[in-house]
Amino acid sequence: MKVRIYDNVIFLEEQNCIKINEVKHLIEGKQSSLLSFLIRNEGVVFSKEEILEKVWKSVVTDQVVVQAVFKLRKLFKDNNLESPIVTIPQKGYLYESRTIKEDSSWFRKIKRKVNLNNIFLTILMVSIFMVGLYYCSLEKVEDNRCDTINCNNIVYVKYDKISSEQQGLLNFINWHFSVNHNVNFSSSLAFKELSSRVLDIDFKKNKISFYDDNLKGDYFEIVYSGKISKSEFLLLMMNLEERILLDYEHEELTSFYNGLPNEAEAFNLFLSSIGDPKGDLFNKFNIKKLELAANVDLGNQYIFSMEYIVKLFYLYDIYYKDPVLKLKIEKLNNHFLSDLKNIKVEKYNYKTYEALAAYELSIGNPYKALEYLTNLDLKEKTLYGLFLKAKTEELLQEKDISNAKYMKIYENIGSRNYKIMMKSFK
Repeated sequence: MKVRIYDNVIFLEEQNCIKINEVKHLIEGKQSSLLSFLIRNEGVVFSKEEILEKVWKSVVTDQVVVQAVFKLRKLFKDNNLESPIVTIPQKGYLYESRTIKEDSSWFRKIKRKVNLNNIFLTILMVSIFMVGLYYCSLEKVEDNRCDTINCNNIVYVKYDKISSEQQGLLNFINWHFSVNHNVNFSSSLAFKELSSRVLDIDFKKNKISFYDDNLKGDYFEIVYSGKISKSEFLLLMMNLEERILLDYEHEELTSFYNGLPNEAEAFNLFLSSIGDPKGDLFNKFNIKKLELAANVDLGNQYIFSMEYIVKLFYLYDIYYKDPVLKLKIEKLNNHFLSDLKNIKVEKYNYKTYEALAAYELSIGNPYKALEYLTNLDLKEKTLYGLFLKAKTEELLQEKDISNAKYMKIYENIGSRNYKIMMKSFK
């Protein structure tokens, strides 16, 4: 099989390679077989188990499927191309692309079959349309919103009265899944009507549970004492990933959030700072909470980096177009660099790298900021990382790329916070 995936990309099945811009990239035999199988069944979703049966035809773990998909996607990503292999949460994978299949007897047979069935299909479609038109004239038919909204990517959140720490926890969960996986959590009526998945949080009983009405037995429960700790938060995130995502990596998740404060008091002060009842993130009260958290968990680079970022946006808001803004930022930057120098760690965590990127942007160095965000594989894993990447792209005259990121930030962080962030680095 020879398939043109994009104008400059050709898949050559017999040679086990993908040619990109006339450069051949060899792939493993099973990767080639997997890609060929998905292309031949374009638009059809296959679970990992089905792919194992059809492609591997042997008793192996389904992780070989995940690994093969990962390597194929990486090849496309490394060449700045969107992968044609799409993940459908809780269901599997499908191939989604306009392809041109050449020199293939299989393709010619399909083409002839389609031509022979054209008349029949046309008659059938007209008949269905007429029947539908008749029933619509008798009674208004409601649209199925899941036809236009992927209901696999939404989760209904059920809870009663909520504190700033608890709201911060919900914000953190939603931001993580929205930025990284395009899955959204909400307590809105629309989500309640559309989602079979429910995250039920009973803050009075210190209990968090999850269930899926469509999948019996897909349930977990976490009971914590007093205030939720970092370890309980990580356990919650792992369980959510297992039940919501098709692909997940606990080691990556643990590494990503390992920098969060170990002290329960500091962790909850941090949650409170992002769960302000009014929805405001960049104000003196939240800054005070982060300062208190830094005093509780001394030397925690995550907290003082977060404190620096929030203070920076706060200064841009308060002193916007004020001549003293430059002096205020310079003072803040000196304090941040001093804190950074004093910490004793072998490696910075992602929040510190975000803070370093923000620092470079504040002194007018977007190229160095891009180095922190891209070369260190941070990219868009948090809302702040997403914004910093978008702002860097904008400053480097890549506004078409940054606009999509700005839209996601606006949807997740609120108009007031978004306006404050957009004042920054000018």
